[in-house]
Amino acid sequence: MTIFKFDIEPVAQARPRAARIGNSIRMYDPKKTANFKTDLRMMAQIAARGKHYKLLDGGLDVSINVFRPIPKSWSRKKHTKAASG
Repeated sequence: MTIFKFDIEPVAQARPRAARIGNSIRMYDPKKTANFKTDLRMMAQIAARGKHYKLLDGGLDVSINVFRPIPKSWSRKKHTKAASG
């Protein structure tokens, strides 16, 4: 089993933006989303560097656990409830 851990704040996928260039329209990710994707990709490449993985011939099981800090905008009651589990 291979486990990767990335210490990075998750960012929600924002809707793509559009820009008109001449007669065509170019779609792009907002800056915050694009930066998150780039950072995560670089962290994954560094974690996998030097390891030799075989191609899969069966199923793949993926488990993703995301831990986020409690938002400061939450009420004291909600913050206390989240902190206690």
